[in-house]
Amino acid sequence: MQPVWEEALRLDAQRAIQPPRVRPVGRDTPKGQHFIPRYWVVGFAEPAEKAGQVTEIDVSSPEQRTRRYTRRAASVEHMYTLADDSGQRTVVLEDALGLIEDQASSAFKKMAEGVIPGSVLERLDVSLLLAAQIVRTPRSLLPIDQAARGLTDRMIEMATHAGHLPPTEGALDVEINREFTLGVAFDAEALSRCAFFLFCRRWSLVRAAEGSCGFVLPERPVVMYSAGRGGFYGPGGVRDAHEVLVPVSRRVLLMMHWMDDSNPDGMEVPAGLVAEINAHLSARGGPTVFCAPSDAEAVMRMLTQRMPSSDESEEPGASAPRA
Repeated sequence: MQPVWEEALRLDAQRAIQPPRVRPVGRDTPKGQHFIPRYWVVGFAEPAEKAGQVTEIDVSSPEQRTRRYTRRAASVEHMYTLADDSGQRTVVLEDALGLIEDQASSAFKKMAEGVIPGSVLERLDVSLLLAAQIVRTPRSLLPIDQAARGLTDRMIEMATHAGHLPPTEGALDVEINREFTLGVAFDAEALSRCAFFLFCRRWSLVRAAEGSCGFVLPERPVVMYSAGRGGFYGPGGVRDAHEVLVPVSRRVLLMMHWMDDSNPDGMEVPAGLVAEINAHLSARGGPTVFCAPSDAEAVMRMLTQRMPSSDESEEPGASAPRA
């Protein structure tokens, strides 16, 4: 797949897309910024009389559920608003993510209807969208904050021990710069590498059987499965995960696997297996999930009765649901 990847990069370079200019926050700047693209969330909305709404369910407390319009679901106020060197607040990161979303929107919407992207350029666009999605949600950014905080605490401890800082009573309250966290998360080289491992997998789409509950959309919708633990690039990460599961719409799930571990494209998934997949998506992709309002009761029952605990879902050897 390396030559195909390089061809996709060559075609992408020919588009000569200009990066977004630095745009300050103004009166016309929306406060709410989606951490899952709105067109992705729309694919899980009610298809008929309740169109435009999804139900948000707390995985740990399934009885806590809220119905939201898609324009407000999966969004946080000023999540990607950054301050430049002069202190002026800008939406340059929000605009950059919007550019990735726009480039992938056509191919992604085709997948939501059950059609795999036909060109290498479409495949590249979707791979970059999914790579960014892995690190752009509120819960995904926490490990970066925690790692930076731990490193800072250790540096303070060593400096104090060496006499470079005066001793203090109790722990210092360390505030991590948000620009630092987002800069680490959206490093261009890391995102490209992540997209490469997604691009090179075998993609297949499976469909939830008509009449069954649809797939859920977890807060972290790119869900990796592996028998071992690991980070994004270690065992169980994007490179080494046995499978990557991505619900792209209420009825369609993208499965990304290696060539010797494939499922037939277009396979219909029965109701029982949909529930198992939803339990896995919820356990690995929480802490919240979105679903069509008509699926809310079934999802709540699944979370209450069938979802494994977070400890169980992370154990080496845990079995991913198979279509």
